[in-house]
Amino acid sequence: MRWKGGGAYIEQEQARGVVHGSKEATDAAYDAAAGQLLAHVAQGRPTALMLATHNRRSIQHAVTKMEELGPACNFPG
Repeated sequence: MRWKGGGAYIEQEQARGVVHGSKEATDAAYDAAAGQLLAHVAQGRPTALMLATHNRRSIQHAVTKMEELGPACNFPG
């Protein structure tokens, strides 16, 4: 069965080809993008970053990635 998850912009996103075929694929794409952005931060590259999700696993993935990348990913707060 194809995932038919929806959102406020689902029609526009489908037209752009950015809708993934499953919830798992969507989560994996989010996690990969978050990891790439965190790596940019850790390398000292200018990066504005705010990660937001309702997915607890993705939050844990981002926190683990930040711990792996070290102190450069510790944002002042």
